[in-house]
Amino acid sequence: MGTVSKALTLLSYFSRSRPAIGLSDMSRLSGLNKATTHRLLTELQDQGFVEQVGSGREYRLGPVFLRLAALREAAVPTRDLAAGVLTDLANATDETTHLSLLQGNILSTNGYAYSPRHGTRVTMDDADILTLHNTSSGLAVLAYSDAAFVDDALSRPLEKRTADTETDGDAIPERWE
Repeated sequence: MGTVSKALTLLSYFSRSRPAIGLSDMSRLSGLNKATTHRLLTELQDQGFVEQVGSGREYRLGPVFLRLAALREAAVPTRDLAAGVLTDLANATDETTHLSLLQGNILSTNGYAYSPRHGTRVTMDDADILTLHNTSSGLAVLAYSDAAFVDDALSRPLEKRTADTETDGDAIPERWE
């Protein structure tokens, strides 16, 4: 993995539940040593991708993302276009719907709509990252992908999120055969 890839991968550890991350935690999450993690975060900070906040000097996403997100949405208005379609689909199926875009070996959630009929529901976040091996959306992507993509996605270490999560990459394709 190159330097740029390593730096950009650090950004994937931020989430709504983890908006700020200290150097030690980022090093632990990424598996990189502290010196490398600090160097990469300093480069990202110099370009506005992260900024340090608080007395603990934790890092959070920087202001450059506001500009980039506005440019992206102006050029490709995915969220606005998807909102109406997702709402119509949720109303027609009485189920929660969501739009996720495939980015490498993950699905990045970009929008969702809840069914008006259910009092209890699986909640979504428009910044959720969905894995391919342990979500129904991910399994659908794998079921309709070419064999090389599936082999690559399932040959990596697979995270166990629940007691029932299948982490044997060879066993997962059996679910749709």
